[in-house]
Amino acid sequence: RVIAGERKAVVTVITRSFIRSL
Repeated sequence: RVIAGERKAVVTVITRSFIRSL
């Protein structure tokens, strides 16, 4: 089960996109 890892990766990508938008 790598659900937690995948979720963390998704959150990281979203955070990076959000920071780039700023």
